[in-house]
Amino acid sequence: MLRIADLEFAITSCRLEAYCYAEKMNWDIQVDCAPHPEGEFHSQGPNLSLSLFETPLKAFNHWTELLPREARWVEKNDTDVTPSGMLYIFEHTCLFECHARCYEEAGKMQVSLDGKCDVYYGDQYTTSLDLHLDSAVVFRGVWFGRQTEYDCKKSIARFLNPDDFLFVPTEHGISMLTPK
Repeated sequence: MLRIADLEFAITSCRLEAYCYAEKMNWDIQVDCAPHPEGEFHSQGPNLSLSLFETPLKAFNHWTELLPREARWVEKNDTDVTPSGMLYIFEHTCLFECHARCYEEAGKMQVSLDGKCDVYYGDQYTTSLDLHLDSAVVFRGVWFGRQTEYDCKKSIARFLNPDDFLFVPTEHGISMLTPK
């Protein structure tokens, strides 16, 4: 569930996605929500993009060792800064004064986020609104751009065991390794 001020939105997708760079991996959570049942925000379903964690080379052997983790930030950072978060309803706006936790519960990854957001909708939903997210998370995989299976596995081997992943080229030619 995502709550913005007094409005609650059902989560339609909450997924962990990772990206490999030369010396680090970035771990992001992407959240898609259904429109509000009473049509608030002109029936736009909010989306969140959270850039929560960076891990160095060989920080752990399996992606499940990422948990538990917490991240905090105060400033309105763009998502090229970790940690940070963006809300999209009518436009992208930065999240601020946030505390995010990722943890395991009943064998599943969970995310909890408390913070503030700006929406700019009418007189009631403007700035510094309370935001709360609580959801199960599915690890979608690691994105690589247009790379071969060999190159993807070579790149992931600097961080995690490549045998734990399957190579999946997407319909647009972008490569991804998904967990087995």
